[in-house]
Amino acid sequence: MESWQQPTLAGFLERLPRYRIDFTTVIDVGASNGMWTREMIARFPDRDYFLVEARTEHEPALKALVAERSRVRYAICAAADQPGDVHFHAGDLFGGLAAHQPFSEHDIVVPARTLDEIAATHRLKPPFFIKLDTHGFEEQILAGGASVLAQTSLAVIEAYNHRMGFANLLFNELCTHMANRGFRCIDLFDPLYRPHDGAFWQADMAFARADWPGFQHPSYL
Repeated sequence: MESWQQPTLAGFLERLPRYRIDFTTVIDVGASNGMWTREMIARFPDRDYFLVEARTEHEPALKALVAERSRVRYAICAAADQPGDVHFHAGDLFGGLAAHQPFSEHDIVVPARTLDEIAATHRLKPPFFIKLDTHGFEEQILAGGASVLAQTSLAVIEAYNHRMGFANLLFNELCTHMANRGFRCIDLFDPLYRPHDGAFWQADMAFARADWPGFQHPSYL
């Protein structure tokens, strides 16, 4: 298997130029310490980047990234369907689980903003490439980013095959959710299988607009 065919983030980033999908600003939601954005910058250094991260513990790493790269900005907040506050599960620094109801343990409250407000306030330039690593809060985030999504050419969303104790979208439901907003799945990478029984747990799914010309090509070759 050639490197561009690997079902990994590196493979996806190698495939991405083949799609010829234009984007100006990458919005990384659930950015943690910026490690995913760093991978993107290595391939696409000439784009703008805006990182959204709820945990203040990651701010030193984000500040360091901004100091290195003039085209990077960030906000410390959660993304949600409405501004205000959301509950956040603080048990895992890289977990990033948000909800409108308090968690039974490790519950903290963090400020929340909508993607539409963030894009307007910071004058982010479309077309957008949005990435959501948000552990089941995707539906709410997309609800607060209708304008951003309408100007998005590519979206990478971590999708799940199991309910996680709340009404998170399963991967097939996410496909339907995005189809209703004019997108189709163009790529899938980094599948993860749970240790409990080896079942498929999650994968990153990439969505392009449904009018992407490649969807009209009927052949494998």
